[in-house]
Amino acid sequence: MNKLQEFQEIIGYHFRQEGLLRQALTHSSYANERHMKKLYNNERLEFLGDAVLEIVTSEHLYQLHPEWAEGELTRVRASIVCEQTLAFCTRALHLGDYVLLSKGEEHTGGREKIGSLGCVRGGDGCDLSGWRICTRKGIYSSFCVA
Repeated sequence: MNKLQEFQEIIGYHFRQEGLLRQALTHSSYANERHMKKLYNNERLEFLGDAVLEIVTSEHLYQLHPEWAEGELTRVRASIVCEQTLAFCTRALHLGDYVLLSKGEEHTGGREKIGSLGCVRGGDGCDLSGWRICTRKGIYSSFCVA
């Protein structure tokens, strides 16, 4: 079993386009070191994924807490969709074991700094990978209990 298949088994979700999963697991330092295409790394997917996580979290909080005002919803969402929380999710899944890093990033503890898988575009929509990772492991819900 290769690393991509192993990762998909761990999270309990199989991506429709494995090439996009590979890109989502490719750190920009690795792509630069290997002289890969400039945009063949996870940065754009992470940008998209953060936006998806924000909207999905917003909807979840809105439905779960109809008594909360906008300010409370915003405060709680910000505490969920932030670097520390996403890093917690990725550490719980040992995501760093699957991310392709440059030698330099590896030497400076880059595996411990992995923030978010982001969102992988599927052929007919989004593979909401970051969301699914957290919800499938019960991590997301622990941050939404009020």
